[in-house]
This record gives sequence, C-alpha cells and structure tokens, in this order.
Amino acid sequence: MIGGGGMASATGVASGGGSSERNGRDQDEQLESPLDFKILRRIFSYMGPYAAKRNLVFLMTACRAFLRPANALLLGWIISDFITHGDYRMTVWGTLGYAVLALLTEYTQHLRQRHALEMGEFVVRDLRKELYEHLQILNMDFYNKTKLGSILSRVISDMETVRRGLQNVFFFGLLLLGMMFWSGIAMLWVSPQLFLLLVLIAPVLAFINRFFHKRISKYSRLAQRSQSRITGNVAETVKGIQVIQSYTQENRSYEGFNRLVAENAENNVNLGYQNALFVPLLEFNGQAFLALLLALGGYGIISGWEGMQVGDVLTFFFLANFFFTPIQNLARIYTVAVVSMAGAERLFDILDTQPSWKHADSSSQLGVVSGHVSFRNVSFEYVKGSPVLYGLSLDIQPGQTVALVGHTGSGKSTIINLVSKFYLPTAGSVLIDGKDIGQMDTASVRQQLGIVLQNNFLFSGTVYENIRLGKPGASDADIRAAASSLDCLDLLENMPDGLETEVGELGKSVSQGQRQLICFTRAMLADPRILILDEATSAIDTITESRLQIALEKLLSGRTSIVIAHRLSTISKADEIFVLNQGRLAESGSHLELLEMHGHYYELYRQFVSLSDAEPAA
Repeated sequence: MIGGGGMASATGVASGGGSSERNGRDQDEQLESPLDFKILRRIFSYMGPYAAKRNLVFLMTACRAFLRPANALLLGWIISDFITHGDYRMTVWGTLGYAVLALLTEYTQHLRQRHALEMGEFVVRDLRKELYEHLQILNMDFYNKTKLGSILSRVISDMETVRRGLQNVFFFGLLLLGMMFWSGIAMLWVSPQLFLLLVLIAPVLAFINRFFHKRISKYSRLAQRSQSRITGNVAETVKGIQVIQSYTQENRSYEGFNRLVAENAENNVNLGYQNALFVPLLEFNGQAFLALLLALGGYGIISGWEGMQVGDVLTFFFLANFFFTPIQNLARIYTVAVVSMAGAERLFDILDTQPSWKHADSSSQLGVVSGHVSFRNVSFEYVKGSPVLYGLSLDIQPGQTVALVGHTGSGKSTIINLVSKFYLPTAGSVLIDGKDIGQMDTASVRQQLGIVLQNNFLFSGTVYENIRLGKPGASDADIRAAASSLDCLDLLENMPDGLETEVGELGKSVSQGQRQLICFTRAMLADPRILILDEATSAIDTITESRLQIALEKLLSGRTSIVIAHRLSTISKADEIFVLNQGRLAESGSHLELLEMHGHYYELYRQFVSLSDAEPAA
C-alpha cells in the first residue's frame, strides 16, 4: 500500500494528540474558593435584554422580603394591643388586615417565582446559543485537545446547573437576605434589649459559615469535576464500543468507569457529610437563640424590665423565625450556588477561549478561482516545538490531478488540512490563484473546495439531506442528476427507501461503501474548483470501484484535484505525484518518471508489489 497509514481527518484530529479535560481550567481550579462575584456580575449581564422583567423580579423580591416580617409585626401587634386588651372589634379588623397583607405577600411570591423562572430560562437560552455559536468559530486545535465528553458536559450539565442557580438560588437568596435584614430592623425596633442576643450570637454564626463554606466549595467543585469525567467517559465508550468489544475489553472498560463513579460518589458523600453537619449546627444556634430569648424575655415580663410585655416577646419570636429560617435555607442552597458558580465558570472558560488564529475580514473574498494551489516555504507544527512540515514548497496547476504519497506521518494529511484552512501555516503561506488564503475570508475559501475523506461523516437524516449539504438550494432532481453522472444512482435507489432512506446517527444504518457513494455525490453536487480526495475508494468494493472510475475521471476533469490514495491504479493516473518524507518534499513527477529515479517512490512501489513487478519496465 503506497503511502500507508491513516490520516487525521480534515476536521482536525491531527497528530497533535488528544489531551483530556484535565489540561483545561479545572486542573488548577481553586477548589476552596468562595462565590466569585465577578462570575455573578457576568451572569447578571445576560439579564440586560430583559431589563423590565428583571426589575419586576427585583421589585417583587424586595416587596416579599419586606412583607414577611411585616406580617409578623402585624400579628404581634394584634395579639399585644387587641387580644390581650379584649378588644374584639379591633381584633376582627386586625385579622382582616392580616389576611389582606398575607394575600398580597403570596401574590408577590407568585410574581417573583414565575418571572424568576422565565428569567432563568431566557438567560440559559441565550447562553446556550452563544456557547454553540462560539464553538463554531474555534479552530481545530481546540477540538484536537479537548475531549468530546468535556464539551458535552459544559453544554448540557453545566448549563443546567446555571439554570438551577438562576431559578432557585439567585433571586431566592436575595429574598432570604432581604427577610433577614428587615427582620433584624424590626427586632431592633421592637426590643433593643432582646436584639442584643442576636448581636451576641452573630459571631458564632459567622464562624460556622466561614468554616463550612470552604469545605462545601471544595467538595462541590470536586463532585462537579468528577461528574464531567463520567460524562466524558460514557461519550468516549459509546463512540468506541466496537473497538472495546472487538478486543474483549468490556471488563476493563467497566473497571475504569467504576473508578470514576466511585470517585464521584465519594465526593458527593463528603459533600453530604459537610451539609449534614452545617445545617443542624445552624438550626441548633437558632434553637439556642430562642431558648435564650425565652429566658431573657420571660425574666423581662416577670420583673417588668424596661416595660417589656408578652406581645413584645411574642413578636420577637415571630421575627426570629423570619431571621433564622432564612439562615438555614441559605445553608441548604449554598451547595447549589457553589455548583452553579462552578458550572458558570466552566462555561465562561470555553467562551473565553479564543481561536488560535483569527478569521480574515469577511470583505476579503477569494472569489471565483481557476484552482492554482501553491505552497511557499510552508512549515507547520500542531504542537509547539514539534514540526510536521519543514519549508515545503510545491505548485499545483489549475485542472491538474496530483497524488500525495509517503509513509504515515510524512505530512499528507497536514497538506490537506492547510489547503482546507483548518489550520494556518506556522511559517510560509498557502496560496490559491496567488492569494494567501490566510488573508481571505474562510467561508469564501471553503466554498471553492470539495472534500471526500476516508471516514466521511453523515448527519442523522435522509440520503437527500446529506447530499444537499454540498449545495443547500439543490432540488431532488439536481441530486439525482449528480448521482446519475457518477453512475451510482441505481446503487442509492437500491437502498431500503431509496434516497429517502434514513442514514441514522453517524450514518451507522448504511454501509461504509454507501457512505462513500453519498459523499461522492455530495462533492459532485457542490461542483468545486478544487477537489480533495483521501482514500476516496478505500471502502468501495472492486465491482463498485470499476463503475466509479469513469465517473471519477469526469469528477476530476477540469478541476484541481489533490488525492491521497493507497491504490496504485489511482496514483498512477495522476498528472503529478508528490512524494513526502518526514515533512519534506522528497520527489515529484509522474509515475514512470519517479520509478526511473529509483528513489523514495521506487521503494514505496516495491513494498506495494512484488520485486519482479516493481521493475521500471513494468
């Protein structure tokens, strides 16, 4: 096989190697860091387009935070001023007033909760759209070093944690803080003496919060990280299940997954343990406060201290409930807040990832080209310090068919990646019709290209829909005409539902050969000026290939074609063959010319056929 070995696809999985998510931000993440208000402000900025709804939620939050303690004050007032004095008429009116205030309080809760849910949904929707759009502009080196599972975890799991944080934590947390503030003000107004108890217990509450918040932050982030690794492992396993089963590595795969699950469970148990200590301690402090309040308030009533009355103590009890219950609720939602913050952190980590190179201004259009492709002293490295191409120069004339051959790792795939502008050269330039494609609008460059790879990707949908990707406005008749010109229409029509056949996820419901035929037709429909073929007939059986040879010649005719092929029949018909060796151009010429040189190509040819057949005379 001439030039043996598979290529890294032009979609970017090249020789740089795949690093895991651990190379990303979460590796050096501060596990015990508190809530990051910079992240909070950034999330808050996404509410800008919905300012009216946001302001309404804030208003309803503030109203409810004020009205809850007001209910307690009114209740205490009714008991101390009306009931204890036997004023039945005012008790009735006070009760009616309390009922109206309670209804108003619950109505503000309805508005706050409804609009907070809508606000969270709108923000998450916009975030998800921005993240997806940003993923479209990131260069292939990002996908080369980032696991699929890590990206899926950000788009799905982390996005959901942000949603929960906005809908169930952010505005609710503001409400709880507001209730504590107004309850404290009311308690100070009702009885400054009893309020001193709150002042005395505050340092204890502050210490408990500070002690546990660091630990909860740590285990929340660890749990989030380990959950992401589980997602990544599942995505990778499902994608490679055929390899796992082929080598009977199911047990080993299960053991690896089991370790990740055990790690995640341990982190969640540790997190639960911290919460199981944190919340009861807060509740105990609340109960201790009520016990002291009962003792001091009882003493004040019995002794007539500072004119203290039963109504004052009762009101203080009611207000204490609206002060300490929010503290306990804040403790419960703190874990959700930290997880949401970590999720937002990871989302913004991707949004802040800049492309390794910038796309040229859209005004720099390549325009219609004749197909003259040139490499001028091109060097390239996927990983800094590890060059793949060294000062490569080559010239492909319009309408010329050239073949790239060489051992695995010689640079064939990299040339395709550079022509397709999936990467930019580290040094030198790639030109089409004399224009440096690095300075041209990327879309205008790729519109001139047709690419058929060894493992072509098909999307879920019909054969028609997958072929139409080559020319979105094409009619069914145009697609059938393109397939007919390739002499493969009957092969596509023989599929279960013809060209309406669903190819399934990743094209798994059709054969490898049928996928190639679909991609051939897609390229024919696009009618590109420059055609790139990589192992284009490697998955086609001999009978089908013989039918495609004439069609291929028609497809290649009049177009600049760059072919990576392992079949001698394809290589020998090329106008020119470029022989690559360790990232350098070793030889170039026609099939017979290169055989006569007795150089690199001759040695590759001898490896492909027997020694007797390898003589130049053959």
